[in-house]
Amino acid sequence: MKIEKIPVFERETALRIFLEELQVPAESRSFPLLCCVILSRAEDADKPLQRLLEETAAAFRMHPDQVYRGIRHLILTAWANDGIAERMSTEQFITYAAAWLLDAETAFRK
Repeated sequence: MKIEKIPVFERETALRIFLEELQVPAESRSFPLLCCVILSRAEDADKPLQRLLEETAAAFRMHPDQVYRGIRHLILTAWANDGIAERMSTEQFITYAAAWLLDAETAFRK
């Protein structure tokens, strides 16, 4: 009997594809910061944005304000490129992307 490998849902890969479809510039230095914050929000939806920014800043040896500005710039760039239909706050976008990621993972498992 031949055993087939079942593909594993890769959160990071799915998130990268989703963000690139929204025209978030992947070549930006802030792109990994955005991915890290979204993945953290997907893990713990109740954690406040400031705490997510602090944890990400610590991981990348940055200040939380730098992380926030970098993420905000990416969101505004995607909005300017018509990748995002409506202007969202940073927290709304992070929550939206985390919810999409969790829905995509649930759909994959079915």
